[in-house]
Amino acid sequence: MSEPFRPYEKLVEIKVFGKTFQVPERNSLLRCFQFISPETIPYGRFCWNQDCQYCRVSCQLPDEDEPVCENGEDENASEEPVPVCIN
Repeated sequence: MSEPFRPYEKLVEIKVFGKTFQVPERNSLLRCFQFISPETIPYGRFCWNQDCQYCRVSCQLPDEDEPVCENGEDENASEEPVPVCIN
C-alpha cells in the first residue's frame, strides 16, 4: 500500500494510549493513524492540513521524560476522537 502515504521502506513502532502499532516511517501521525485504521480515520473530523487545529497532538520519545513535540494549548484535545477511530 503506498497511496496516500509517503514512500517508506519499513514499519516503525508507535504507542497510542498504551497500545502498540506498526506504522510506515516518514509519514505524519495522522497518516499513521490512517494506516492503522483505514476504515475510520479518513472519515473522522480531521482537516488534514492543520487549518482547524482540531488534529493537534503531543508526543513523547521513549527516552524523554517530557513531551517533545507538543502542539496546541490543550494537549488532551485529540484524546476523544482518535481512540474512537482506532479501537
